[in-house]
Amino acid sequence: MIRGMEHLSYEERLRELALFSLEKRRLWGDFTAAFQYFKGAYKKDGDKLFSRACCNRTRGNGFKLKEGRLRLDRRKKFFTMRVVKHWNGLPREVDENGDGARELKNMKSDRMKVLQMDVCSDQEVAQAVDFVKRTLKEPEEGHDLRSCHPSSPWGCCGLVGIGKGSFWRRIELQASELEQYSPLSEIGLWGLVNNAGVSTFGEVEFASLDNYKKVAEINLWGTVRVTKAFLPLIRRAKGRVVNITSMLGRMVSPSRSCYCISKFGVAAFSDCLRQEMYRWGVRVILVEPSNFVAATGILTADSIDKQAEALWSEASNTVREDYGREYFSHHVALMKSFINSGLKDMSLVLNDITDALTSTHPNNRYSPMETYWWVRLQVMTHLPTAIADWLYIPGAPL
Repeated sequence: MIRGMEHLSYEERLRELALFSLEKRRLWGDFTAAFQYFKGAYKKDGDKLFSRACCNRTRGNGFKLKEGRLRLDRRKKFFTMRVVKHWNGLPREVDENGDGARELKNMKSDRMKVLQMDVCSDQEVAQAVDFVKRTLKEPEEGHDLRSCHPSSPWGCCGLVGIGKGSFWRRIELQASELEQYSPLSEIGLWGLVNNAGVSTFGEVEFASLDNYKKVAEINLWGTVRVTKAFLPLIRRAKGRVVNITSMLGRMVSPSRSCYCISKFGVAAFSDCLRQEMYRWGVRVILVEPSNFVAATGILTADSIDKQAEALWSEASNTVREDYGREYFSHHVALMKSFINSGLKDMSLVLNDITDALTSTHPNNRYSPMETYWWVRLQVMTHLPTAIADWLYIPGAPL
């Protein structure tokens, strides 16, 4: 044991020493080996460990893998299964030619810095904070601090956006037109936008505890982790924290409990933080989009099939017998019908994020959604529960 670290947990010791866990180091080595394989380093073996998947419609990176046929070599098959599972879960920006990273870099803006960060990693979040601190510029002598407006994200006030690249390209372009908004502040970070998120489905008896934890780790704890890390910089600038939740952070929907819990948690965290930050002059703002599945690709036929297979295989015999395969298949088909549903234009969301960052008097809550979902949200949150359920949930008694 290293002297002075006896009282620290395993994770805290790794963080202090700037080390990864054994599990992450092994995964890192696996990814390195897979990358070298595709670069031709292992051609002499003549083994087809991986091949590139034909379908690129799934959300995430555009270089999907599929396993080679290695039924007679369990060691190699175990390696390929382990790598493919995690590789295909990497975000699109991991690929240097990914749409998000390429779109941001093509802007060729000296005010835009692209940095990849895992919101589930304390170490990577801390490194991102250090990067932002190094990038933010001290005001020059005689510099008028009123010029540090949100249209200059990397001057003495900054803007950090967590999520897909297409959001930030639009916001950067809109912010450049808003020169009249000039918040007075010391050096600090003007805006933080938490947009990273994942979705899943599954009724409570089918969803495993791991499903709940995985979704919450990104949607909820990722938001909390990033916000806490950047909050001192935000306070110095008397800036803005904008958290992207969902209409499912205020009302629930059957088979979406994993997602709803995470979004309700973000809403509660944001409400508490908003009240705490009033004395500091910091605004904490929620953006609650409705159904933008068709625009974001957060659900695809491939991802639904994979989730459904896992839900059914991991369910207990009792649950499978009681619900039946026919009911479960109908439920999966219903989820697939949502793939192309909702709005395909993200303008409503992007305009609200821009207003939240640049308006002199922003709203505490924005709800970019169609009329149907706005009415349903009002019904579900204002009418007695029994009446609201009876109106929208099949089989609910009155």
